[in-house]
Amino acid sequence: MKRFLALAAVLAALALAAGCSNDDLKKQVEAKNKLIAAQEGEIKKIKDDLAAREADLKNQCEQRIQKLNAQHKQQVDSLNARIAELNKKREADKPQKTEAKPKSRSGR
Repeated sequence: MKRFLALAAVLAALALAAGCSNDDLKKQVEAKNKLIAAQEGEIKKIKDDLAAREADLKNQCEQRIQKLNAQHKQQVDSLNARIAELNKKREADKPQKTEAKPKSRSGR
């Protein structure tokens, strides 16, 4: 698509410059081609920079996710340990069940 537009621009320039010499037209075409090549090079560089930036951001996100997962796991483990500790304390604080004494039926 870019090449087609560039060719169309060159042909339009050629049509407008019909009064110019053949050498002038060749120089203009060469200059336009160099400009197009330079722009394509810059576009490629920008795309490469964007791809590198995207990879860097993806890596940063993965690292953050791993860090948060580790923090959450630590919090869950800590809370589970606290729950276990409280359950043990609750069990220790329960009064020891004694055998139930039979009620006397003297009240009848």
